Amino acid sequence: MKIHSIKSFLDRISEGYAYHRIILDESETPCDYEFLDVNSAFEELTGLNGSEIIGKKITEILPDIRNDVFDWIEFYGKIALSGEETEIKQYSKPLDRWYRVNVYSPEKYYFVTLFTDISKDEERFRRLAENSQDLIYRYEFIPTPGFVYVNPTSTSIVGYTPEEHYNNPNLPFDLIHPKDKGTLEKYVQGLLPFDKPLELRYIHKNGQVVWIEQKSIPFYDSSGSLVALEGIGRDITQKKQIEERDNHLQKVIMGIRNVNQLIVKESNPDELIQKACDNLTETLGYYTAWIALFDEKQDVSLTASSGFNSEFEILTKQLENGNHPYCMQEALRSDVIIIIDSPLEKCIDCPLKSESSERAALCCRLQHNSHIFGVISVSVPKKYAYLEREHDMFKEVVGDIAFVLYNREIEEEKKQQEEHLLLMTRNMNDVVIETDIDGNYTYISPSHKRILGRGDELLGQNCFSKLHPDDQESAKGAFQKIVETCKENKAEYRYLHPDKGYIWLESIGTSYLKRNGEMSILINIRDITERKMAEDQAKNIAQEYETVFQGTQDSMFLVQVLENDEFQYIRTNKAHQESTGFSLEEVRGKTPRELLGKKKGDLVCANYARCVESKVPIFYEEFLTLPAGKKVWMTTLTPIIRDNDVRYIVGSSQDITGRKLAEKGLQKANKKLKETMIKANKMALQARSANKIKSEFLANTSHELRTPLNSVIGFSEILLEESMGDLNDTQKKYVSNISKSGKHLLKIINEILDLSRTESGKIEIHKEKFDLNNVFEEIREVMASQAIAKSINLQITSNENNLTVFADRRMIKQIIFNLVDNAIKFTPQNEKVSITAKISNENKILVSVSDTGIGIPENKIEEIFDPFIQVDGSTKRSYGGIGLGLSIVKKYVEMHGGDVWVESKIGEGSIFMFTLPIKQKVICFESLP
Repeated sequence: MKIHSIKSFLDRISEGYAYHRIILDESETPCDYEFLDVNSAFEELTGLNGSEIIGKKITEILPDIRNDVFDWIEFYGKIALSGEETEIKQYSKPLDRWYRVNVYSPEKYYFVTLFTDISKDEERFRRLAENSQDLIYRYEFIPTPGFVYVNPTSTSIVGYTPEEHYNNPNLPFDLIHPKDKGTLEKYVQGLLPFDKPLELRYIHKNGQVVWIEQKSIPFYDSSGSLVALEGIGRDITQKKQIEERDNHLQKVIMGIRNVNQLIVKESNPDELIQKACDNLTETLGYYTAWIALFDEKQDVSLTASSGFNSEFEILTKQLENGNHPYCMQEALRSDVIIIIDSPLEKCIDCPLKSESSERAALCCRLQHNSHIFGVISVSVPKKYAYLEREHDMFKEVVGDIAFVLYNREIEEEKKQQEEHLLLMTRNMNDVVIETDIDGNYTYISPSHKRILGRGDELLGQNCFSKLHPDDQESAKGAFQKIVETCKENKAEYRYLHPDKGYIWLESIGTSYLKRNGEMSILINIRDITERKMAEDQAKNIAQEYETVFQGTQDSMFLVQVLENDEFQYIRTNKAHQESTGFSLEEVRGKTPRELLGKKKGDLVCANYARCVESKVPIFYEEFLTLPAGKKVWMTTLTPIIRDNDVRYIVGSSQDITGRKLAEKGLQKANKKLKETMIKANKMALQARSANKIKSEFLANTSHELRTPLNSVIGFSEILLEESMGDLNDTQKKYVSNISKSGKHLLKIINEILDLSRTESGKIEIHKEKFDLNNVFEEIREVMASQAIAKSINLQITSNENNLTVFADRRMIKQIIFNLVDNAIKFTPQNEKVSITAKISNENKILVSVSDTGIGIPENKIEEIFDPFIQVDGSTKRSYGGIGLGLSIVKKYVEMHGGDVWVESKIGEGSIFMFTLPIKQKVICFESLP
């Protein structure tokens, strides 16, 4: 009745249902599967008759299934053998339909499929995808890596058709730009977040670089393994070109700003033009820059350059001889910017042409009004040579330099001019204006237009008219103070920018007298909007920090780091004061030794010192007797680093006294439970999944067995030496068997003891510095006789002369010994076992032990490191052992912060690999008293 109800229910559901049994070949590999049951929906969704297929194999029903791109038999076989559950969306070539299939294994060798026909949805998706302007794709990693869908847009974006993607699973890695290959590999490995767009460069089929912004959705199986990526890619090459152009222009602006600051600080013409060239190239806005100034006879009198090698020295000599290069000749004929976009063609005799073969030169004469002071030339990327914005900024720097040169010569009286320049040199920074005593503009620097949005159209207007109404009174007061006292004064105010709205400015003003006796006000203006925003943000952050500091239930405290490993408490929060019993006044300004006494103070200072030395947060438990009572604390110390020095430590402590008491109670209950379980079921100690209770029992038993066993081994060795009398051949054989069996049993007992220690947490790591190469040689000596007995070639290869690690030498030696012992044990005679070591790119040492032995079945690899696990029954009989060596290897490696894994093929051999960090983070714990 129950079976009939289940059958009736399955026939009523809309999903296709099928129950199967996987069929294995002689090598235990899935080769087929049999139909055991199907429902009515199965027949409708597949077109197959249930009565005709039940009891038959899939290869009998659909012979073409072996030719399908997707290996259904391998996929279902893995589920049936591993017990996993997963869902896939896949096209079935024999049935010519798309299905969404959920598959799981109720018991080993059997699996159930529940599926729906999504052919219409898939057809709708593909229709939309194939009309999309973006690249849409699906890449599957199992059972065979490769693209299962790529829309036609791929041809226009990267130049490769969908078919070329299907035929080459590695095409993305073949096309990725070398500088982005590492990023793509991390992305596929899941080391970068999938929920954020990723911008990568690919090489188009025509050789051009294409920027693609891609975002993928990952699909995982029930074990958490990545099985597929579905994503969309958008061509953002044009966007990146715009960003590159804007970045270039921003660098040019920074160079111009530096020149603006320079021209008011430097009065020496030689230094002025040299530093101007340096400032224009140091921001990387211009590749090179050079300036040539004329004297009264229009001969070149001064030159300066930046960004060249020795070629400019040759040009300087030519200029001194009156030989002007082509760009300079053209600039002197016209007052516009001269663009040289083909230096190799137009500048045949110029020694700088080789420096500009891939660049374009901008050249312009330094002129103010009708006076020509010289020529300036810069080089830029060819693609920006004709940008109007590029020309505007170049004109600005030309105008600024020309204005300074002009301003030095137009004054008739040198003393008044020097005073004027001195005032400008002392005050000018970003923008310079000059006003009369009523605040009306009489001069505006060219940078005023770029920074404040207005230029010469303000001449004659009042400088206070564009200020924020709330700031005009204070600004006028600062201005009037300059007029009345003739002293420098500062002011901060908001200015109405025509595009940005109100921005914050800082002004430094001073006064000077003109030749006619009239007073003028010279004002330097700087945009401080970002600084103001940063100050506001800092205030908000400080308020938020104070809210968190005082509002948290954790005990918070701030410690200042003093000299000579001394520390001083600065602040505590309310929770700290209540939980410790110390008021803020009792703590502030005191050292730990002053507050807690020397003994406890030394322990606390030691923890603080570790935090300072490591410069990373540390965590530890501490037991303190305080005015509020005896308590156990879990404390976190976080260093605050400035200029690479730890100046302060922020501490956070949680009272875990109650939890510790509960843990002790739980430990007592566990101990009683262990005693009861040991008495009730001694046979449970032989189970494969040993827990802490079994481990302690095994440890005690192992100790008890070793004492008599050592006596057995010792006496058998004495008998074999025949020091007690001669033995006949039969006696020797029996005594030899006793010795060998005893040693074998002792080895097993030692392995059980090591495993029980690690599982019970009683084993300690004693770290020291040592060279792995020395350990390898010790292993060679120990294992030589065992290898020679089987005629196995034991090779050791190290690519590093120094493989120094900070680890437990005994544990590392045991790890390598166990791996080599296993390799020799499972490797036939006259074969090879190799040990190799190298430093990987991840700052780790990678050690591998490889053999040419029998190999490990794929379905056993995942459990090979479990305790008491061996490949199969035949291996246990042929090779001996109880399956603890690799379990100990795994635990020892993980205790050192490393990883261990294996790669193997049946009949070809195995490679066991593990890593050891070269530098390990040390987390400090202080046990309870």
